[in-house]
Amino acid sequence: MVRITWLVILLLTPVFAARAAVEPENIVGVWLLDEGRGDLAEDSSGNGHDGQIAGPKFTDGKFGKALQFERSGEVRIESTEKLQLGEQLTMMAYFNTQALDDWHQIIAKDSEYLLRIDPPGEGTRMSAFVNLNAGWEPRASAFVPSKDTLVSLRRSLRQ
Repeated sequence: MVRITWLVILLLTPVFAARAAVEPENIVGVWLLDEGRGDLAEDSSGNGHDGQIAGPKFTDGKFGKALQFERSGEVRIESTEKLQLGEQLTMMAYFNTQALDDWHQIIAKDSEYLLRIDPPGEGTRMSAFVNLNAGWEPRASAFVPSKDTLVSLRRSLRQ
């Protein structure tokens, strides 16, 4: 059984200055996924990108409640212009996985961008993709996540 527990997802719009601070006006969506009940994942950014929870169940997380995905399930957020790929994109997620025997999609936007744990045959690394010219390569890959450990991941991509 594969379990992934999500704590937070954050998407940012293009940022042209090279600074470490997150400017509130650049935040497109923040989903804490800590509601504890119901089927609505509230967008804490104030942009109204609330998501529909389908499949995962709430469980105790590292900080309060979290969503637990067992082999399937999703939080579906309707597409808006702000969520579309621009010149730059930053994806950030905090999660805990209890199995690395398959690939795990963490963040995905239609055929635009993707953050995942690669399948074992591809190295089980964390990889970020942007679909350029109808192709998902090249990817930006990093470390192999540890099982049963809270992972903090941030990937910034430019076209």
